[in-house]
Amino acid sequence: MLLSCVCIYSIVLVDLYSTIIIILKSPLPSFFLRTKKG
Repeated sequence: MLLSCVCIYSIVLVDLYSTIIIILKSPLPSFFLRTKKG
């Protein structure tokens, strides 16, 4: 039970991490971040 929860959690975490990497690599969010910082 616990092992399957950990497995699902790690899969979700990896998916989230790769999504964040894709978002950071695309130029649009970095443009927004630069605009927010001034």
